[in-house]
Amino acid sequence: MPPSIRARLAWAGALVALLAGTAAAMEWHGRSSRTTFTPPGGPAGGRWFAVQDAGDAIRVLAEGGAHGRVLVLFSGRWPDVRASAFETDVPGAPQRPDDQIDADTATVAAARLAIARELRAVLLPAAYEARRAQVQGAKGFSDGDGWFDLPFHGYPRRFSSPEAFAAPPEPAIAVVEPSFFGEGAPPDLAAFAAARGLRLEVGLVALADPAATPAQRERAAGFAQRSGAVALEVRR
Repeated sequence: MPPSIRARLAWAGALVALLAGTAAAMEWHGRSSRTTFTPPGGPAGGRWFAVQDAGDAIRVLAEGGAHGRVLVLFSGRWPDVRASAFETDVPGAPQRPDDQIDADTATVAAARLAIARELRAVLLPAAYEARRAQVQGAKGFSDGDGWFDLPFHGYPRRFSSPEAFAAPPEPAIAVVEPSFFGEGAPPDLAAFAAARGLRLEVGLVALADPAATPAQRERAAGFAQRSGAVALEVRR
């Protein structure tokens, strides 16, 4: 990763390493390998962290060496971002996707950087219905009661409302955007995730996103505090 995009993580005033080891294990489904990923605090605790936005969440995961994970996104929006967002003809402009990560491009960047091999996006009902209406009938589209699948260049993506969310069969990385804390959201996200069987490897709470209201940002901060999230500052 070039120095210009190598995020330095400040934790308790010092740099922390998110990658504890580089031992590779075969993926449960036999399709790829996973890099051992241990966040600060170790595997027994400190599983939630707070970052500025989803873009910084992906930078944290990239710096930590996360690879081949299932990424679960909880959000109240879905940005219309295509792979071309990472391409430019301007001489001298950044060409790599990790140079251009922000809250809108985060999920595409997670795929392009091989951090995630699969995405499960849990959207508030209004955002879910809007996204479904937008893509219904697209190539690869299939749906069920409260969910639909829509791969992106071979990258599996499942979109669902909270009510239809099905946890993956393995520990996953969760990213929570503040716009998720709106109408139709579970009253207690932690209890909801546990009841649905979500096994958390690491969770990152974004404190801002382009669609979030001040009240939603406050609720996200409250969730981070109740979860004991450690604040990570990403210096660019």
